[in-house]
Amino acid sequence: MRQENNLLVRQRAVDACLARFSGQPLGWGRTDCVKLAALALRKQGVPVPMLKGLRYRSAVGAAKALEALGHDSLLAAMDATGLARIAPAAAWPGDIVGLPANDDQFDVALTLAIGNGRVFGLIDGAFHPSRPLKFVAAWRVG
Repeated sequence: MRQENNLLVRQRAVDACLARFSGQPLGWGRTDCVKLAALALRKQGVPVPMLKGLRYRSAVGAAKALEALGHDSLLAAMDATGLARIAPAAAWPGDIVGLPANDDQFDVALTLAIGNGRVFGLIDGAFHPSRPLKFVAAWRVG
């Protein structure tokens, strides 16, 4: 069986994330940056078993869930996935990009690289594309 082109897989993952999250407001445990990253990873064939059955409905609940998984930050949790850290400017569509969080409880807001220096994530309370000026980290998917 022939392996599918990596760029096509990445584009389908981006399309699925855009279809699922575009315009959606923040909904802890349903439509948040962790759920966005998890969908992007799954659509690219990367399992995320640590999130199976994980439930939370608030920022406090999300922080407690993160701690229960053994991580003190989203940055540490992403590093624990085994994905390689890359320079944010080198992100391809489908890679995960961490931006400075607007929330005191979290060190990073996870977004999805969508191409041409743009990311897709929570912007002013809802999911939209943007062209950020500050980055914290990025991870290569695949």
